[in-house]
Amino acid sequence: NNIIDASKSNVTLINTIGLTIEESDVTYINGIKVTDAVGDPLAVSQVSANQTIEVDVKTYEVDASGGDVTLDFDLATVTYLEGQMWHFKKVGNANDVIITASGGTIDGSINEKIKKDLDSICCQYDGGTNFIIL
Repeated sequence: NNIIDASKSNVTLINTIGLTIEESDVTYINGIKVTDAVGDPLAVSQVSANQTIEVDVKTYEVDASGGDVTLDFDLATVTYLEGQMWHFKKVGNANDVIITASGGTIDGSINEKIKKDLDSICCQYDGGTNFIIL
């Protein structure tokens, strides 16, 4: 069972049990918070080091000036949502931004590289093991 504070509103729970909700304007799917307190996925995450791609971040602005940066969809440890999209933008002239999918593919390949400064790609999860480049 879920517990929702009586003073909270606009709470959506899909396939979610065992949570205590203490904020309004929030959505959880499969027990994972997919929106923040204003109701939208977290806007932009600025990164400059390798990391796992998160469910609750919509856009990554990646500074690869210090070396290649790899962002990984890790299907073994993260529950991604079918149809969810992420945007990746490279800032800085040097090095590459590399998008990978541990346990899956990026548009059928092992990775996708963003090489040029200010270039970007958008990926959408197909619900299986592939992230489609749009």
